[in-house]
Formats: sequence, structure tokens, C-alpha cells
Amino acid sequence: MISFRRMYVEYNQRYWGGQLPQYHVRRKRLPGLHALTDVRRRTIWLDSRIQDGELHRQNLLHEMCHVAEGRQKVSHGPVFWEQLDRLAAYGESWVAEQLVWYSDDKYRHQMSPFKALRTRLQELLLTENGPNMPWRRVKIVVAHEFGISIREIDRRFPRLQSSWRRLQRDEMRTRASEEG
Repeated sequence: MISFRRMYVEYNQRYWGGQLPQYHVRRKRLPGLHALTDVRRRTIWLDSRIQDGELHRQNLLHEMCHVAEGRQKVSHGPVFWEQLDRLAAYGESWVAEQLVWYSDDKYRHQMSPFKALRTRLQELLLTENGPNMPWRRVKIVVAHEFGISIREIDRRFPRLQSSWRRLQRDEMRTRASEEG
């Protein structure tokens, strides 16, 4: 069995000189995602359905770039890019594909628009106040990030609000079970 915690410590030392904060690395089902970083809980989540060890390694390193990025308003921002460049400089050849794929967040355009928005909702939920964020605020953030109007979100994605409510409810249950 792979020790993801051990891998995190090893890669932190190898690529970041041990400078990243300590994080838990756990597995759970992540619909539509391979991995996710919860900065508030200092946890990297890897999708439990993935069995490929190399893909887990790449996902872990990608998420470690998010750890190095810290709490930023924009995921995959300039600090994230610097971290990917760092991995490429160390010879991680898979990074070249991600540099193209994530360029200007073009990866969101490779997904269906609804899936891209839903992915962003999942990311928002993992912020400290995410589960308590009112839908109106979520729409403002998402509209700004995707360059569309709030009205356009309502018109083009009528199911997005119910999706947010469902994700919000699930995250609140998860947090309650962790606390209790």
C-alpha cells in the first residue's frame, strides 16, 4: 500500500526543500475531480477511484503546487505557475502537458461549461467560509471569474443553484462529522 503521507514528505523535501507546511493526504470519492486541496483543513484529497500509482503521484505533486500557492483568490494563478515551472525544472516531464492544459485556465473550456462551473463551486466550498457563502455571493464570484454576467448564469445554468445547495449540504455534513 502506498503511503501518501510519506510521499508528501519526500516530495516536499525534494522539490521545496521542506518549506511546505505539513498536510494530511487522504483518499475519498471526488466526483469529477482527480484531487483537491483543502487549505483550511491542511488536507490533500486524492480520488479513491484512481488506482494508477503514477497518476496519484502526479496529482499529489499538482496539489502540492496549490499548497505552495497558499490562500489565493484565483486558483491556478501566478504562484501556482511558478510551482509547476519548479517541477518542470526538476525534470517532471508530465508538467509540460499541464502547463498547456491549464494555460489561462483554458482547462475550464475543455469541460462542459456546467461542469467547469460545478468544479469551481466545489473549490469554493473548501474555503473557510465556503459552506456559509450565500448563493448571491457565489454567483458574483463565479460570474467574475468566468467573465459572464449574473443574469447569464441564471439563464444558461438554471440547475447550478440546486447543485450548489446539494454540494453545500454535503460539505456541511462532512464538517459536522469531523467535528463531532
